[in-house]
Amino acid sequence: MEKPSGNGPGFRGWYADAVSKGIHKESEKAMVIRMDASPAGVTVWLSGELDHHAARSLREQIDGAVDRTGAKELRLDFEGVTFMDSSGIGLVMGRYRLMRLTGGKLTVTGASERIQKVMRLAGLDKLQVLAPPGQGEPSSESAGASGSKKEEQTRETHQ
Repeated sequence: MEKPSGNGPGFRGWYADAVSKGIHKESEKAMVIRMDASPAGVTVWLSGELDHHAARSLREQIDGAVDRTGAKELRLDFEGVTFMDSSGIGLVMGRYRLMRLTGGKLTVTGASERIQKVMRLAGLDKLQVLAPPGQGEPSSESAGASGSKKEEQTRETHQ
């Protein structure tokens, strides 16, 4: 299958066909999230590449969940993040600002050493949002186990 040039309908058709035939593995690049949201807190598990393509949708989804639930705690679990550019830093800083404005707290957990290094270089460690390795990390079994009304969703952001 030859890849057409440009971004016209021919390219989109090729792309969809390539994904369906396994020639291009979109899941390697797409940001997939799982979210548990309740008034007690919002936990978001991120998986894939956190770049400018994914950041906008993530901001809207996370902010919407915090607004709907009135949560005072937001946890972003970066364990599945394979790549992050400056848009990821912006995502974290914006959620930090949101939680501060609402009297809440942001915690970033599960970040790889490489992602933590990027966050430290950007100064996120000074905001005290980075959980030490092994601390403050929500497990998928215990999240929302308090019996409160829970919103669970899985989303995939395509590039």
